Amino acid sequence: MEITAAVAKQKGGSFDLEKMQLDAPKSDEVLVRIIASGTCHTDMAARDHLMGTPTYAD
Repeated sequence: MEITAAVAKQKGGSFDLEKMQLDAPKSDEVLVRIIASGTCHTDMAARDHLMGTPTYAD
């Protein structure tokens, strides 16, 4: 399924909205529709790699 994600591609970079593909929910998962969201200091800490260095799957 297609989703919209806020993505920061570099440490300290800005968040950009991007369309991405996500697997459909498995039999033990649920799909929740989120209509609004905010950011907090932990989002900025993750973006700035203060919570570890992210790994990316291609």
